[in-house]
Amino acid sequence: MRRLWGALLVIVSVAALPLAVDRAASSAFRAHPSVVFSAGVVDIGAEPSTAGIGLGNMAPGDAVTGVVRVVNRGGVPARYAMTTSVAGDDALGTELVLSIRSGVTRCTRDGFLLDGVALYDGPLARGAIGSAAPGADRGDRTLPSSSSDVLCFRVRLPLYAANPLQRSDAGASFVFLAEQAPQN
Repeated sequence: MRRLWGALLVIVSVAALPLAVDRAASSAFRAHPSVVFSAGVVDIGAEPSTAGIGLGNMAPGDAVTGVVRVVNRGGVPARYAMTTSVAGDDALGTELVLSIRSGVTRCTRDGFLLDGVALYDGPLARGAIGSAAPGADRGDRTLPSSSSDVLCFRVRLPLYAANPLQRSDAGASFVFLAEQAPQN
């Protein structure tokens, strides 16, 4: 009789085990009602929105500088790139030399080359920082949320500029493109 009660006790104990495990697993995954998830926003801009770096009646050797501040107003880190679009005389847009530096202490004609890091130096018509293609690319700049990147732009007409460029005009638009930078 003792063996029968012992065997019955083992059977009841083993049968109750999955029920206890099942209840423990289901109670461990209860949702917490105060947890909220929201997607971050990439919000990038350039200040001033119209850069005052133009110069009329440029002669060979003339240069003009100006500051552009790229601002990440979004709540997530961003990666940005810049492209240039030139309107007007294509020959002048190709002849003008655009130089962009970050970390310049004095963004003036005389202070431009004293410090900072060169980001671009070449024809205005092909001016770029990084790549406009999605994903991380060589030269892309990153900005933490609520921060800015101060860039110094210089446009110069080289001493070797050709005579046919006289009386020509070219305008440039700098377009800043951004995407979320991975946080992991």
